[in-house]
Amino acid sequence: MNCNLRLGVKVDGTDIFAVIAEPILIRPFCNNLHEMFVACMDWDYKPGEWYKVSEVWDKIKTGIKELSEHPENYEQYIPKNGWGNISYALVTLRSLDCCIKQTIPGEDNWSCNEIPVEYLYMSW
Repeated sequence: MNCNLRLGVKVDGTDIFAVIAEPILIRPFCNNLHEMFVACMDWDYKPGEWYKVSEVWDKIKTGIKELSEHPENYEQYIPKNGWGNISYALVTLRSLDCCIKQTIPGEDNWSCNEIPVEYLYMSW
């Protein structure tokens, strides 16, 4: 399962998304950490599909909270091949959260994009 974390906007009148930002960690170990991400966010996302950030950002925040406060609940999802772990999954979600914050308008925004969250999409 190949994936790249991306933020984008939908081009009017099309099914095309223009990528406008990528978090620092754009390629999490999807094959290995998919089950951990699904479990900690309680969201069975599909790689390559676009989701409205306004509808999934709380799930990302939940994943951050879960992996930070209850890492023991996710040890069963650590890949046996050693490609990825709880710390890496947490850094990935934090990187995505930071990218979203930098893209939307707000007082902590240092980005030039300033896309309102209701128009922002993300893809794994």
